[in-house]
Parts: sequence; C-alpha cells; structure tokens
Amino acid sequence: MNTGLIAFAVGLIASMGLTVPVRQLALRFGMVDHPGPRKVHVQPMPLLGGETIGQASLDLATRAVALAGGRVDNDSGSNGDPRALLAALRTEQ
Repeated sequence: MNTGLIAFAVGLIASMGLTVPVRQLALRFGMVDHPGPRKVHVQPMPLLGGETIGQASLDLATRAVALAGGRVDNDSGSNGDPRALLAALRTEQ
C-alpha cells in the first residue's frame, strides 16, 4: 500500500479522535471565545480546534517520514541528505 495513503489515514484518524477530547478539555478549563456584539456565535466556542488540527498534521508528517525510513526524496538530487540541502541553501545566499 502507498506510504502516503497510510500516513494520511493515520493523520485523519488522529485528527478525528482528538477533536472531541480536546473540545471537552477547552470547555472544562474555560478556553472559549465568549459571544459578543461583533461575533456570530451565541454560545461559548472552544478555542483549541486549531491545536488539534496542528497536532494531527505534525503526527501525519512524523509518521510519513518514519514510514519512508527517515528519508524523504525530493527533486533536488540530494536524495534526502540534509547536508546536501544545507549546502544548497548556503550557495543561494
């Protein structure tokens, strides 16, 4: 099976699995946006939704690199070698 597809599925499941517990955590600790005259919502809205998506995205990226054997190939010809990437960045300056 494609490594990217596996990483995407794991990231999606992590995002969906973390959303409800993080929402409850935000409500419990008062991390909410309260309604006001310039706001659309009429009930307090939890503020940690972005944190959940960010954590799932980080998890997705970490798993994709791990499933690729710690190496990510690119079009620069460096074959995932960080020294080649650093050398290329130094020559561009």
